[in-house]
Amino acid sequence: MTAGGAAWRWAPLLAAVAVAVAWRGGYTDDARGVVAALAGLAALAAVAAAPEAAGRAARHPIVLTLAALAALTALTAAWTTGAPSDAARDAAAILALCAIVVAAASVPAPWAHAGVLLVAAVGSAIAGLAATIATSEPLALNLCGSWRPSGPFEYPPALALVCAGALPVALWAATERRRALAAPGALAAWLLVTTVALTANRTGVGLCALAATACVALAPRGRPVGPVALATIVAAAASAVVLHGDLARAGDGARLVALLPAAVVVAAALRAGGAPKSAARASWTVAVVVAALLATAAVVLGDRGSPCGADPSHGRVGLWRAALHTAVQRPVQGFGAGTFLAATRERQLKERPVPTRFAHDLPLQEWVEVGLGGLLAVLAWYGAVATTLVREIAPPKPNGAAWLLAPAVAAFPLANLLDWPWALTGTGALWAVALGGLLACREQPG
Repeated sequence: MTAGGAAWRWAPLLAAVAVAVAWRGGYTDDARGVVAALAGLAALAAVAAAPEAAGRAARHPIVLTLAALAALTALTAAWTTGAPSDAARDAAAILALCAIVVAAASVPAPWAHAGVLLVAAVGSAIAGLAATIATSEPLALNLCGSWRPSGPFEYPPALALVCAGALPVALWAATERRRALAAPGALAAWLLVTTVALTANRTGVGLCALAATACVALAPRGRPVGPVALATIVAAAASAVVLHGDLARAGDGARLVALLPAAVVVAAALRAGGAPKSAARASWTVAVVVAALLATAAVVLGDRGSPCGADPSHGRVGLWRAALHTAVQRPVQGFGAGTFLAATRERQLKERPVPTRFAHDLPLQEWVEVGLGGLLAVLAWYGAVATTLVREIAPPKPNGAAWLLAPAVAAFPLANLLDWPWALTGTGALWAVALGGLLACREQPG
């Protein structure tokens, strides 16, 4: 394949991802419509240029379960208690994820896919941090009395999710022998983890910890990811402590001092890149696990002392009760796509002062809106993702891209058990790119 041919196949895919991320994280109806159209063009380009690869991806269980969910979502237009157009838009957004997986799986893997994740995460993190310093909404939000970076997603947990998914890519660059990549990669790793820490989102911090651990455990032997990952966690924690967890209120001196720990990560990366071998992978994995657990515990304990920490679940338990109570009223057909708020409002008001649009749990959300079929389709999707990850990671032939892309593939479904990144097409598009890269690498010779 020529470089020009590869670029032609990447163009509509990159356009779909760029719009999904940059246009308010793909949250609005207009943004989702444009992303769906661009994703469809990307899939058509993939079918035209690489029909075998596109066909394999289209038949993958993850894509099939998403397509089934899209079909069921569209069908709810016939009986929805809301607007039928909402069902059509939601179905198109789900099909867009299928199309992006197909398009991403048909182009060379995995480094370009990893690069997309890293560029999107670093750009979003920089935008969020700059807006936090400027106390400018919506790229940063004032939550519970503290300004948190949110980036183009306009939601700090979504930014944390994207940063966590791209962390292994930054660690890959940081552990390259070429110093032109090692130093920027180390800075990117520190930036991503520090951004996650400043969001103060417990789920995001936990996913970041899982991503770092998985990267160290799955990295190729001889790749010194462990010491760089450990240095990144320690340095990011130190930066967050210097800033007292609030970049907006910190003084200029504190902000400058908070930059200094990044030098530790750069030094670790340069030293690791020059070493012929790293220490035992198991030892570094344990060290990273301990550091990650301590960092996560610190965020959880800090949350208890914040104005938002009175309820450890942040209202989720009551919200889930309201969702369950509503779902059993119409367990088979559901209330229709996009109707969660209207369907659960009365019950939510018994549990919380302000009702919310999302269930903060994808299976519950789909059960309320799409009914039993939607619930089963989502559970099948979770099963397909889990099965795929096990297959790509397990010996004797683990996927060569698993250490780079599997954490991002796993993080998105996990986040949707406690939050609502499903409604942000930008986070879904990046997940689809990571999945497509994983599938493409499996079929790539050698």
